[in-house]
Amino acid sequence: MDEIEAEREYVEKTLAIAQYANRKYEELDEYYKKIASYISVKSKISDSFIMQYMDKIKNIVIDNTSTKDSENINVSLFQSKKEQREIYTIRLSNYHTVAKMKELEYKKKSFVGNVFKEKKVLYIPNIDERKPGDIFTEKQGRSYNTILGVPYIVDDVCIAVIVITMKEAGSLDYLYSECLNILQRYVQIVGLSILIQNDKEEE
Repeated sequence: MDEIEAEREYVEKTLAIAQYANRKYEELDEYYKKIASYISVKSKISDSFIMQYMDKIKNIVIDNTSTKDSENINVSLFQSKKEQREIYTIRLSNYHTVAKMKELEYKKKSFVGNVFKEKKVLYIPNIDERKPGDIFTEKQGRSYNTILGVPYIVDDVCIAVIVITMKEAGSLDYLYSECLNILQRYVQIVGLSILIQNDKEEE
């Protein structure tokens, strides 16, 4: 009977994840329509437009974590400096102030730098008890204990990285194990928006 119950719970969980993913993918139709409109009228994509999708990423985090303390969820977009390619700064954030964003810089030997270098998703569930191979640079006053980095890759080049942090260790475990594909789709949206935005700026 235990095996039957476990199988039932597994099927229900799998179905719930699939239904959630389907709803989130349907929401992307709205984005593609807006992008087509921007391109057709040769309009520049604004930072506020990109922030809308970073907020959607935050909502995905809220939907798939045990805590509902949204104030402690940090979603930040990192890019490398144009003049110093191995220095990474925050381009947009729904957590940090503009002053804090200007203050924070990370080098190659940092968590963010390592995501840019490895060009793959990296996750440290418990920073205080991180493994020897985990690259992480301590900053004074750190208020989070779990960190997830998701890169946006084009032609084997890392264009940007979305970093998500939360206060409680392990609070991103479910998101990482069950909903990473959904998260990556939304990171792609943010990355694509940046590419189009940059292309307009260069015209």
